[in-house]
Amino acid sequence: MDSVDLKIVKLFFQNCRISYREISEKNHISLNVVYKRVQKMIDSGLIANFTAKPSNSYLKTINILIYGKFTVKNPKKMIKEIIRDEHVHFVGLATNNTVLVEAILRDTSEMHAYTEFVINTAKMFQPFIGIKKIPNKMTSGDLYKTDYRILNTIYNEARMSFKEISGKIGISTKTVKKRIQTMLDENLVDFSIDFAPHLEGMIISNFNIRINSERKSDQEYQKILQNFEENILYLQQFSNKPKNIMLTTIVKSNSELSELYSKLQDINYSEIEQLVIFHGEFNKTWRDRLFQKKLEEL
Repeated sequence: MDSVDLKIVKLFFQNCRISYREISEKNHISLNVVYKRVQKMIDSGLIANFTAKPSNSYLKTINILIYGKFTVKNPKKMIKEIIRDEHVHFVGLATNNTVLVEAILRDTSEMHAYTEFVINTAKMFQPFIGIKKIPNKMTSGDLYKTDYRILNTIYNEARMSFKEISGKIGISTKTVKKRIQTMLDENLVDFSIDFAPHLEGMIISNFNIRINSERKSDQEYQKILQNFEENILYLQQFSNKPKNIMLTTIVKSNSELSELYSKLQDINYSEIEQLVIFHGEFNKTWRDRLFQKKLEEL
C-alpha cells in the first residue's frame, strides 16, 4: 500500500460509490490502474466491505473517543468486555499500555454511564474524553421505505450497480439512481468502507495534538491537512476540546514515522502525544441493530 492507495481509500471513506473514472481523474492515473489497485486491496482484505448505513447525522448521534492508560492485567479480557457493549464501534490497543475506544451514543443522556463503564472496565488512568466535532454538512431529509429496501440490498455491497439493485428489489433503475443520489446529497446515508490496514503490516499511529492558546484550531486543522495529506488516515476535532486535534497516520516504517513526528514537533505545538496502534477490533453497534429492526418492520 502506498500514497496513491491511501488517496483512493480516503475517497471511498467519503463515498464508496464514487466511480473509478472520478478516482482516475482526481489522482491522475489510468482507469486500469485504479481498477487493479482497488481489486488488490479487496483481495488482500484491506478493504473488507463497501458499506451503506443510515448516517450519524441522520440519526443525530453523539460520537465520542475515549483513550488512556489501562491498569488491568489482562488486556484481551478487557477488550472482550468493552466490545460487548452496544455503543462500541472500535477498540484499539496502543503503545504505553493505552486503550482507545470509539463509540456511538444515541444522545448526551448516555454519556455519563458509558464513559464510566469504559473507565472502570479498563481501570483507566487520566482518560481523554472527546466529543467528535459535528460535520458542517447536516441531514436535510428523511429515509423512506424504498430507501431501506435499497440499503438492505447493498448493506455490505454498496458499489452494486443501479441496474443490479433494480433487478433485486423490482423498482426502476431511474428510481434507484434518484434515491441513492438523494441519500448522498442530503447526507442521509454513510456510503463508506470497512478498512483493515493492519493486515498489510502498516504502522498506524495517533498523534493527539494540543494547539497553543493563541492559535486558531480550524486554521491549524487545515495546515495539518495540507502538510501531512499523504499520511493522514483520519483527522478529527472535538467539540468539547477545541484545542485538541487527533491525527491518525499510516506509514510503512519506523523511520518514516520518526520523520513525520519530527515535522510535527517543528510546528511547535503546545503538546504532542504519540501512540502506535498495534491491535484493533470493530464492532456492530446499536445503529446496525436499529437498521436491521427497521428492515424487519417493512
